[in-house]
Amino acid sequence: MIKPVCFWGAILLSAPVLSFADAMTLDNDTIASGIAAQDLRIGLDSNFTPYLGKLLANPAERKDFIRQFYAFHALEQRAGQLTLAELEQVKAELALRRSEILRDAVIKHELEARDLDIEALARERYTVNKEKYQTRRRIKIAQIFMAKKDGQEAEVRQKMEGLLKQLEDDNLRHYQETEARQAAEAEQVTEKQKPGQADSGKVDATATPSDERAGPSPDVATDTTEDNKKTETDLFAELATQYSEGANAPLGGFDSRWLLQPTKEMNDPVIKAAFELLRRGEITGVIDGKNGYHILRLMDYVPNRQQTFDEVKGAIMSSIKESLWREKSKELAQELQAPKDMAINDELAKKIITEVYDRRDPSLKQQPAAVESRTDAESEVSELAIDRGS
Repeated sequence: MIKPVCFWGAILLSAPVLSFADAMTLDNDTIASGIAAQDLRIGLDSNFTPYLGKLLANPAERKDFIRQFYAFHALEQRAGQLTLAELEQVKAELALRRSEILRDAVIKHELEARDLDIEALARERYTVNKEKYQTRRRIKIAQIFMAKKDGQEAEVRQKMEGLLKQLEDDNLRHYQETEARQAAEAEQVTEKQKPGQADSGKVDATATPSDERAGPSPDVATDTTEDNKKTETDLFAELATQYSEGANAPLGGFDSRWLLQPTKEMNDPVIKAAFELLRRGEITGVIDGKNGYHILRLMDYVPNRQQTFDEVKGAIMSSIKESLWREKSKELAQELQAPKDMAINDELAKKIITEVYDRRDPSLKQQPAAVESRTDAESEVSELAIDRGS
């Protein structure tokens, strides 16, 4: 079938341009060089497409269509000269394509006849399953990794446990110091707010938020303490650089890639532990992975969020259309299936098959008599031999 898109693009590269000079030499029975009026008439009769209606009103599209038809007609002629269309395999494939085209046309027609409001169906699906339409959480991690070594797994594990102890002690010291600092700041604020101090209720209007002495919220404090820690010696990065055997060891174990949270439950303990980290700077214990031992640290993350309907509308509508197509295809296949108790005139069928078989190219014959003469036992042995790769 001739389509509005340039289906014959590869062939058109070699097709001659239909110039004004060519048109000047054409007679009343010639559409273009190599295309007689009757050729086009036959082609249009056997290759109807709704696109042809546009050709009547648009000369530019009409000329493009003729160029496409030139390539199509040239291919038909070349295949005819080589008698390729007479080959049994080509005939079978053409018949199969015809069946597929007709099936798709029936499905499309019956779905369009239902006149479904796909956008309304998509909005309903979104509303009912809103929790499914969320962005996936993304994280960046750093890691200390040591590979398992034959006969030394216990030693490697013990070494990793020692590194983890250093990290835990360092974190404990840091957060104890942070809590003490915040407690001192809170005490200073309390002292200023005692009765008798004239300026106790006043706030300097020129002060920026960072100048105010009120304690930050817990969330801000968490991020601030982590930022403060980055200005100090980063023990995790030092240990990763010194001991890690991972590819990112020179970077302090840091991996700059974003990792997307899996949509399904993962059996990999490393991935599972990575996405269980919730706060920046938080570390895991020693993880027994497939190839070695890991200690992970959460460096950054982007939380998941609810997507709006407009963000996911296109994907939901496509999914609904695909589901409707699959359902209709299955339904059509069941409707067209031959009845199990259908009476068959086997003698007549065998006679017709024999007539067709006798006319076929001898090189394509399959020796059906030899196949039919096999016993059930021989068939079973043959199938078993195939299963064994014989």
